Amino acid sequence: MYLVSVSAWWSISRYQGFHQITWIDYAWPPQWITLPEKRATHFRSIAMQAVRENNIDQATIALSSAVDVSSQNFDDALLLAKLYEFTRRYAAADMVFEELLIQFPEHRTQVNRIRHDAMLYSQRLISLRSLAWDQLLLQTGHPDKWLLALIQIIRIENAAPAPRNEAAGDRLRQFSPMAQALVELASTRPTDELEAQVEAVLKNKPTDVLAARLRWEVLWTQGQRVDAQQAIEESASILGPFETALARWTTLPTNIPAILVNQAWNGIIPPEVTPAHVERICAITLLSRRDV
Repeated sequence: MYLVSVSAWWSISRYQGFHQITWIDYAWPPQWITLPEKRATHFRSIAMQAVRENNIDQATIALSSAVDVSSQNFDDALLLAKLYEFTRRYAAADMVFEELLIQFPEHRTQVNRIRHDAMLYSQRLISLRSLAWDQLLLQTGHPDKWLLALIQIIRIENAAPAPRNEAAGDRLRQFSPMAQALVELASTRPTDELEAQVEAVLKNKPTDVLAARLRWEVLWTQGQRVDAQQAIEESASILGPFETALARWTTLPTNIPAILVNQAWNGIIPPEVTPAHVERICAITLLSRRDV
């Protein structure tokens, strides 16, 4: 009777497409532990084929089945979360991302980085802003990539500026003085009073490259060119030759002769150009809207 049942289960699995599961896998109890991963492998192959055929819905269904039968596979769950995000199933994406953070705490940094990129792609700026606030608090308030993310979001979401309620104020007060000053200035609209925020940013001196970059960029994007130039010169030793030259070129007045602009531009390019240099130059060129 046992062998008949085994044969029946094996026949059903073959009919369902689980060809990598053998009769021995069902018949020999020590092999049962391998069944979930073998089933996941089957669903994973279906998902990858669906991706190649640009059938994202089928890929999502198959990958969801793989995660259901073998929940310990980090890569499968992470890909599923991204597929949910890209297909605008945001509630499902958030649920999978949160489960990943609980189940794989050692991968927290990677999960949040990918979640950031996915939310930015989907333009879920309010959710992304909330994530950036939370990560800034977890990072003890020091300027880092989440400060950069928060300020970038504030720049983008003109219709939804950084929260100005009491809870947000309490959060902001937990950041370092530099972070507080930068977020406050980035959140200030041109019609608001800028003087106090500019003064606060200039009073706080950066200690790392990212903070030094954000300091002059926020000042400059808020129309404070002279203050931005002052911030650049104060932080030249922190920024280094490449970032300093790029910042000086960006903040040049628009009415100076083109030959001087070109000279400044030629001074930016380092002897050995890396992909990071190219990425940074492209980003700042878009920010400056200056012809090169």
